[in-house]
Amino acid sequence: MNPIRLLITITALFFGSLLMQPEQAEAQQQITLQEAFERALMHNHAIEIERIEGDKATNLAIPGNAGLLPTLDLVGGGEFSVQDADLEIADFNEEGGRDIRQISVDGAESRTYNASVQLSYTLFDGFRGRYRYQQLKTQNSAAQLSTRITIENTLLEVADAYLALLRAEENLDVREENLAISEDRLERIREDRRVGSADELNVLNAEVNYNADEIELSAARVERKNAVRNLLYLMGNESDRDVDAVDSFVLNDSLNPDELLRLSMTQNAAVLLAEEQTSIAELNKNIAGADRFPRISLSGSYGYFRQEIDASNLPLRETTGFTGGVTLRYNLFSGLSRQRSIDNARLDVKSSREQKMSVEKEIRKEVLNSYERYANTLSQLELTRLNVQTAGRNFENSREAFRLGQISSIELREAQVNLLNENLRLNNLTYLAKQNELVLMVLSGQLMDE
Repeated sequence: MNPIRLLITITALFFGSLLMQPEQAEAQQQITLQEAFERALMHNHAIEIERIEGDKATNLAIPGNAGLLPTLDLVGGGEFSVQDADLEIADFNEEGGRDIRQISVDGAESRTYNASVQLSYTLFDGFRGRYRYQQLKTQNSAAQLSTRITIENTLLEVADAYLALLRAEENLDVREENLAISEDRLERIREDRRVGSADELNVLNAEVNYNADEIELSAARVERKNAVRNLLYLMGNESDRDVDAVDSFVLNDSLNPDELLRLSMTQNAAVLLAEEQTSIAELNKNIAGADRFPRISLSGSYGYFRQEIDASNLPLRETTGFTGGVTLRYNLFSGLSRQRSIDNARLDVKSSREQKMSVEKEIRKEVLNSYERYANTLSQLELTRLNVQTAGRNFENSREAFRLGQISSIELREAQVNLLNENLRLNNLTYLAKQNELVLMVLSGQLMDE
């Protein structure tokens, strides 16, 4: 199976296992994260472009492109000419003298035909062909890794967009519930105003708070619509239809930084690509060094030749048969260009090794930074869950106290805002933690292992 197709299948299964899929209602309007990945893998333009480049590299990685196979050509031609010819023909006599005869022909025609099958093969070229074939295969591996990097990055963008949509939907629910609370508070204060237990200032404050919450709800609706468009774009869908994210997920809170670092040095696509680039540079050095050796080539042909000449004492010539030969070529002096090419190839190897070390250090840094963000987000998430519970109890107590007239509407509003902020923080931290987790999986190269 094509490695990229295998990657697509494994990726879809992997991310599908990350998320727990509830029952779907209205299948035409709802979408799971796995479905979002599948659509992106099928229709995302960046992935398709990289896939095409990978197919091109695969097509090139054959022995024939490295000069390891013989070439067979069919060659044919014909020529026709009309010329005025003045000829002098010498005939030698028995006394050792010669007699000269002059011949003049106007409009003399000549025709030449030839056809042959020619075989050429390089017997030895300083192992250039072998190195070139290894280079083509390495370039193919590098192209597949580049495609993998594009797929991983695109799927990570899709996951971010999907999580952003989930977060926007959750925030919208929180805003709607908050507006319902504000509406209930406003109605109660208006009722209290009618019975004389509240003044006009309390009513005005409640109206301002209600209007502010309605504005925030409107902004939350816009945020959700933008999140939908972003997700549709990454899936390669140009339509402006609406979709709902329906997945709920479980956070993995058992990631180990040492194991992540170990895996990142052996499985990360960028590290593997840097290794392939180093191999390509070393093969280029070997190819440059192959110019120090002679080249031996074998050639052979089987052909037919026919020539017809009016103005000739040999009016017809026709041959059929085999021709073969061996050619040796060795460059004695190249103006020092060969040595310069070898020196530059060695420098390229040194540069690629430095690049590989730089990539490894960068990936190591990114793993550590991402893990710190991941662990810190999990810690914040635990505290925020406690805060949500506390803020919920505080709001319920405050609402009951407000009904009994024990606190003011401003104090109730403060408890309401505290509950709102903690719920929003909980949503944001939950999806941020999942984003950090997905980044760590990509950095450690675990996408292909699940």
